[in-house]
Amino acid sequence: RGGRGAGIDVGATLRLLDQGKELSIKPFRQYITTEFSLIYISAWMRSRSAFWRVVFWILVVALLPLLLNRWVVRVASRQSNQANLAMILGFTLVDMALAFLLAGLQVEGLFTSILLFIGFLVAGIYNYEICDLIDDWS
Repeated sequence: RGGRGAGIDVGATLRLLDQGKELSIKPFRQYITTEFSLIYISAWMRSRSAFWRVVFWILVVALLPLLLNRWVVRVASRQSNQANLAMILGFTLVDMALAFLLAGLQVEGLFTSILLFIGFLVAGIYNYEICDLIDDWS
């Protein structure tokens, strides 16, 4: 698979020193055979540059409400705090899911945890502000 993904290759040999015998176990090889495996996706994401993953995430966070501006206007025109909250939380949940995917479906280390938490806060504030701005423009 071009060096991406994950697999296991196990072999063993048992030596009985007092009897001078050797027993070999047939090597076992198992590799991920589909791109839809979470392990494959995780390994593939981690093989990509962290810088470009962050840039991609920022672009998606910034453009998602703008690309869905007609929907934002329609929801905001209902004059319902619950609908507006659901819309902003929906955008933020998409942002969070994408960040988790781009982090390789794992959060390892304090730095990554803090970075994701700050990113979620900034995304939520941005979603609120941009949705309010789009509503004002309409």
